[in-house]
Amino acid sequence: MLQEQRKEMKGDQKKAIENLVNKIWNDANVASDSFMNKQQVKKFLDDFINNFEEDFKISDDAFDQIFLLIDIDKDEHISRGELTQFITKETEDEN
Repeated sequence: MLQEQRKEMKGDQKKAIENLVNKIWNDANVASDSFMNKQQVKKFLDDFINNFEEDFKISDDAFDQIFLLIDIDKDEHISRGELTQFITKETEDEN
C-alpha cells in the first residue's frame, strides 16, 4: 500500500507520504496539530493490518516494539513528524 501510494504521486515520494500521514491523522480523528497516543496508534495498526490479513492480531509485545521504533523522542506519543520519518525509512528499505 505504501509503495502504491508513492508511485501514484509520480515520483513525489515526500508528498505521497505527507498525504498518507494526513489520511492516518484524519482517520484517527486526531487534531492536525496534536499527537497520537498509544491506543490510537494501536487502533491504526490493527486496522491497517486487517486490510491485508483479516484475522491477524498484533501482540502487545510486537506493538510495543513497533511503537518504540516510531516514537523517536520516547514521549509515549507519536507526532506527525515521527510517523513521517518512520514511513519514509520503512518504504525506502523496501526498494
